[in-house]
Amino acid sequence: MRVAIFAALALSASAAVVFACGSDTPASPAEADSGGGATDKDGGTDAPSGEDAGGNRAPTGCLLKTTDYTIGTKADNVARTDIQNGVDWTDVDGALSEDGQFASVTLEEGQESSELRVSGFGFTIPDTAETWGIEVELKRRAVDGGVEDHQINVEVEGKPTRFKYVKGPWPTSIVGTHAYGQAVDTWGINLFPSDVNKATFAAKVSVKRAANIVGPVTAIVDSLKIAVHFCPDPIKQ
Repeated sequence: MRVAIFAALALSASAAVVFACGSDTPASPAEADSGGGATDKDGGTDAPSGEDAGGNRAPTGCLLKTTDYTIGTKADNVARTDIQNGVDWTDVDGALSEDGQFASVTLEEGQESSELRVSGFGFTIPDTAETWGIEVELKRRAVDGGVEDHQINVEVEGKPTRFKYVKGPWPTSIVGTHAYGQAVDTWGINLFPSDVNKATFAAKVSVKRAANIVGPVTAIVDSLKIAVHFCPDPIKQ
């Protein structure tokens, strides 16, 4: 059996070392630091499937390809295990398409949200490929301000991942698009095509109130998408 390929990369100052891996035998766990690999892309467009739009390469030298930024088919409100009485998201199916229908949650003082989870992305990455990165793209708005990320995470069956967040408030005047993750970023795990191809593969969002806010605050999500970056023809080592 071919040994999985993995490499250490230096990310931005806000991110830790990331190890990405290939498609066969898992190696040691990888690490993707909270808050790393996230950028505002207000008004950004989807990347087409095929060659990576940024011309990114894996550490092995392989030119990466990427899927479309893909909408899921199932949205759920999920209770959090780290707090009690997280506030439920309402109209969760509003996060499944960019149509002006929103998943939303309203927080009073001292409250945080439950998790908004989207799954059913239908990826079909070839088993022989190497998966190098996951990007979560969130189109969101804080209607009256006062909303911040609590955690943005991906859910991979049987593998605890490292969450991400970005300090600072959600936009108020527009529904901004924010990307979490990078072309080479496995969110802290050894990532394989079988992980992202499963119907249970998901992304999760939870939010909190910003400090020194008076009165209720509302977060809305218009869409949550995922793109997967992969090497279709791994370089033999």
